Amino acid sequence: IAGSYDFNLPEMEQLDDALAQNGFHHQLLVTSGTHDWPAVRDFQAALLWLQVSAMKAHHQPPDDSIINDLLQEYTTRIRALGNSGDMLQKRRLALGMAEAFDGIKNIPAAEIVQLPDTSGEAYRNAQAAHDRLRTMEAKQEEEMAGLFALHDQQWWAATIREMNAKAIHAKTGQEADMYHRLINYVGLVAYMNTNHAIN
Repeated sequence: IAGSYDFNLPEMEQLDDALAQNGFHHQLLVTSGTHDWPAVRDFQAALLWLQVSAMKAHHQPPDDSIINDLLQEYTTRIRALGNSGDMLQKRRLALGMAEAFDGIKNIPAAEIVQLPDTSGEAYRNAQAAHDRLRTMEAKQEEEMAGLFALHDQQWWAATIREMNAKAIHAKTGQEADMYHRLINYVGLVAYMNTNHAIN
């Protein structure tokens, strides 16, 4: 579970891709939130996923109510992503849904939700935009880490206000999320520098 404003989200997506490429049964659940405890609903979804996974592995007896609750969670979240236009997260979640129910319930993801066509121009453009934002985010994180000790509180306050304005006026939700993650990253850098100075 990672929040869309969590400064660790890019690393969690990389881990998700690596686990998928190596055939590990898993699910990355991206929620609206920061680097913090997930909401109760998100914990409940994760627990449902764990229970269904235990059923698939024959560690827990099948329970249709749990299976149907998880199915409802997936379909609700996938529909919300479809409405937001985030094709990459929608596809990631839909593929996770297909894997979660494979062998336990005959519900191919394509029957419940139209998977984005990865060969289509819209999907390729979304992937390219995602990759550009991740590259920009990594570069800005590196710059901020190097600048932290060189500037005073007023400079950082102005920088945070500027990033907040960029988030408000961003062209896409993904760009706005990136600026929110960068603001949260400033908090992490402040914590690390303060902790280092104390110790």
